[in-house]
Amino acid sequence: MPIKKMLNDNVLVKEINKKEKVTEGGIIIIDSATTKSTRDVEIVQLPDGVEGYGAGDIVHIGLYAGIDCTIDGESFMIVKLLDLILVE
Repeated sequence: MPIKKMLNDNVLVKEINKKEKVTEGGIIIIDSATTKSTRDVEIVQLPDGVEGYGAGDIVHIGLYAGIDCTIDGESFMIVKLLDLILVE
């Protein structure tokens, strides 16, 4: 069932695939091993009336922000509009 609309100040986002870094010596460093205080997500749906950014934009949110949810077998997160820290 498709989502009709987000209510209040909630934003539906999807976490971007984790990236791996390879050092010159061939050591693979997974994304979760690096020290970060934010994570990158893609906006899927915003509440009505929000301007300045939209679906498909990549944004940074706090490391522990959001509530995990599953819709039609896909993993998403719901975050508050105020949790969006910066838009790339």
